[in-house]
Amino acid sequence: LLREHGADRRFEGTRPVVVTRGAVLAEPGDRVADPAAAALWGLLRSTGRERIVLADLDDHEASPQALAAAVDAGLTEFAVRAGQVLVPVLGRAPAVGVDGPGLPADGTVLVTGAAGRLGAATARRLVAVHGVRRLLLADPGPTAPATAALAEELAGLGAAVTLADCDAADRDALAVLLAAVPAEHPLRAVVHAPRAPRTDGAGPADDTEAELRPTVDAAWHLHELTRDLDLAAFVLHGSWAGRAGDPDRAGRAAGAAFLDALAQHRRAQGLPGLALAWGPWADADASPDAGDARPDGLVALGEPEALALLDEALGRPEAALVPLAVDTAAVRRGDPGVAPLLAGLVTDRRRGRPAGPAEAGPAVAARLLDLPEDEQEQAFVDLVRAGAAAVLGHADPEEIDPGTAFKDLGFDSLTALAVRNRLRTATGLALPATLVFSHPNPAALGRHLRTLLRREHTVSWDSVLGEIDRVEAMLALLDEHDRAKAAQRLRELAGGGAENPEERQVPAVHEEFGSATDEEMFDFIDRGTDR
Repeated sequence: LLREHGADRRFEGTRPVVVTRGAVLAEPGDRVADPAAAALWGLLRSTGRERIVLADLDDHEASPQALAAAVDAGLTEFAVRAGQVLVPVLGRAPAVGVDGPGLPADGTVLVTGAAGRLGAATARRLVAVHGVRRLLLADPGPTAPATAALAEELAGLGAAVTLADCDAADRDALAVLLAAVPAEHPLRAVVHAPRAPRTDGAGPADDTEAELRPTVDAAWHLHELTRDLDLAAFVLHGSWAGRAGDPDRAGRAAGAAFLDALAQHRRAQGLPGLALAWGPWADADASPDAGDARPDGLVALGEPEALALLDEALGRPEAALVPLAVDTAAVRRGDPGVAPLLAGLVTDRRRGRPAGPAEAGPAVAARLLDLPEDEQEQAFVDLVRAGAAAVLGHADPEEIDPGTAFKDLGFDSLTALAVRNRLRTATGLALPATLVFSHPNPAALGRHLRTLLRREHTVSWDSVLGEIDRVEAMLALLDEHDRAKAAQRLRELAGGGAENPEERQVPAVHEEFGSATDEEMFDFIDRGTDR
């Protein structure tokens, strides 16, 4: 797709839009019906983040139009649900009481990839901290020495360990292995810890097929072959690359995205599932606090710290978690290469919590609308500047030039959504995800918010006349044909053109006009005559 798009001159200056259905979990009640499509998201996040738009669409009749609006607004990764555009944002998991995995002592726990660091660390933790007493360690033959050393170590901790020369990506071999688990100690948990293939300098670092086989094929076989068993846990060790992409190892990112989706897919079927998209771990010989800051805004986790996060994750209710450590200073500064997804994790140092408005909803609206007429517009512009400064990490809103375009200020789809969320909370208004990119700069957005709030709180004959005057001025710019279409649409709105008044849908018209630019208003008028 990328090669053909880049080679065809007809597509110069355009971006392909890849649309999936059921690939991502965007809101409560969603079902991830297509984990394979989720793998495509991970792959394209790595190979075409700047050139490709990723969108997951539902079947609602309003969603295709919302999809087109989101693409026009410059969003690059989003889901559309019931006509609403939703952009992924990474947030802190809420504090909950955790009791551990609750694995029965007489059950067997299967660990694949046990010769790798993640698999071995998990096996040790389950035995030493969580009381697991029977482990089945599965690895292909070449890794047997490392697996045997781990088995000896675990036996010293009091566990009964069975070694299996088995490649979980081989479905038939895996089925034989599972059938051999003794009935008196049935399989009660699965831990899948796929290991990266070794190239030893003989091939490219990213061999997509070689990366996907031990991750995706093995995970799917484990899912299919165990879904009728009474499992207490089904843990999938993945990577942060699935969320952020990895240009050097696109296959790894695709596999990690698949694991996230598979855990959510299982949960929707009433099965246990937990995917852990790990951030980087420090070198095995490093001290727990020796993780260095990285260009992507992360800090490597020391193993004790990572294992503590594993303990917590095993007792949490979520299907997919991202255990990592963040270089918050780098994220606040907006250093080059910092993953945009991390912006939502940065805490405002002045408030000690994620950046958000000090006041919300009616309180802000009443205060701003009570200001003298000549002060209101500046107050709304300052509200936008304050939100932009907090999201971009500026200490002073004065650093935000109200006349500078949002894109020139450094906004992308995630920071734009963060500002929208702040303004929605502050004003109590229902604001679209494309709000920021629908207005050229903070000054224009501030004026727009003032208009919306005044409409929301004060509808008078004078305000109606003011809007009519505004429409009149815009109509003067149209040719005769378009003015005739606009006039017909206005007659319908006034009740003169529709036989059934209930078909006029005035509330919908108010909503759409309330969040529209002038260009969108003309488009809406044109579309209205075709309904």
